Amino acid sequence: MFKFTNRRHFILTCVLAAICWQGTAQARNTRLVLPVGPVVSPKTAQQAPAAEGSATISGGDMAFVFGSAIPEGMTVLPGEIVIRGEIQPSFKNGYEDDIVCNKALKQALVYLVQRARANGANAVVGIVSYYNHGAIMDSVSDYECHAGATRAVVDLKARLARVEGLGASAGQTSRPVEVPAADNATARNQF
Repeated sequence: MFKFTNRRHFILTCVLAAICWQGTAQARNTRLVLPVGPVVSPKTAQQAPAAEGSATISGGDMAFVFGSAIPEGMTVLPGEIVIRGEIQPSFKNGYEDDIVCNKALKQALVYLVQRARANGANAVVGIVSYYNHGAIMDSVSDYECHAGATRAVVDLKARLARVEGLGASAGQTSRPVEVPAADNATARNQF
């Protein structure tokens, strides 16, 4: 093995090894709070009556209620759903944090719609940001996204509900929801 001739060479080698070791452990995790509006615009969906402290957006046969307040007149199904939307920055998805975060929110909303339809619900209520299953960010107009060099992540927690008179519940034929489809919405479904 190596035989150090004096103590000074040994100390210099240890210091250089420590400096090189620290350089590889850096990562980026930028917390962004972005508006929901550019992803789910009230212009493309009908505005429905909302409870105080919530924002309701109804599109086609599915309603979204952002914020923890749940409007009256909804039959809330038991249990909560936690969904993760995750997009990697690329030439196709863009490299700017806000663009990639908006696509991650779209993906999470598509997953919520899929779960709601699978459970016979026509509304997703109490939608709050729930990053890493930790602190809840309760907002009627904004969501929390964490962007890094390799991905953007949006975690949402919500409840499913039924609303009389909305979409198929009122005897209408079912139409697709007006949430833009995520690019790889069915590729990696994380329920």
